[in-house]
Amino acid sequence: MPKAPHPTILRDQAILAEAIAWTAFVQVAPGDRRRVECGTRAEAERHANEAAAHMQRPIMVYGINREGRSALAAVIRPNGGK
Repeated sequence: MPKAPHPTILRDQAILAEAIAWTAFVQVAPGDRRRVECGTRAEAERHANEAAAHMQRPIMVYGINREGRSALAAVIRPNGGK
């Protein structure tokens, strides 16, 4: 019998399913954070891919629901790396 998912995984899945906004985010240096707010996940991932290639650092994509709660949707790495 498969193990039940952890409650935080279920919470994050619910937030992503209800997301009304998406954000591509990177911390360039201490105190220097950059964020692009988007209307769709595809748009946020497109911005993240461009930024990852340009900055040569991972970019995080978050989904945000109506309550303002966010969950990590993806980490986009430079050149499609792992």
